[in-house]
Amino acid sequence: MNNPELTAILDEVSAGRMSTGQRAHRMQQLIRDAEQAHRPFAAMVAADAELAGYQRMIKTHMKATCQVVVRKRTQSTVIGVRRPDVNGVLRWQQVPLAEATWVELADHMDMLRANAKSLRANINLVAKLLDLHAQAPSASTVGEAIAELETTVETVIGAAA
Repeated sequence: MNNPELTAILDEVSAGRMSTGQRAHRMQQLIRDAEQAHRPFAAMVAADAELAGYQRMIKTHMKATCQVVVRKRTQSTVIGVRRPDVNGVLRWQQVPLAEATWVELADHMDMLRANAKSLRANINLVAKLLDLHAQAPSASTVGEAIAELETTVETVIGAAA
């Protein structure tokens, strides 16, 4: 949804030093205020957020209750796949491994490989940032270290300018 009022709310909750939980509570408060003010976008955002919450709860429950022990560790027996719903719209659904098609399993493997690649990139990025601590041991944060070293986060992580 491309709505300037929603963008303003997202900008507000993204700024400052808050935990994700605090940001979520603040956003909930701002959306409820917008609903009380009868702003048209607010009801849609609230309904979408409520559904996303239900989806997360169902997924978490299915992952927790559909498990087997594999080599002394717990392994889920469900995976997320994209399947058409009753209206023919492709949606993510949790399905037991035994019901997954070969194509769905191959797609899931591609997704896992992409996730692993992204995780490796994030690990490398954080490692570069942690290296700053050795270069600026008196710094308490990355921001303090880059200020002391007179550099930027972008330079440290090798981002394109």
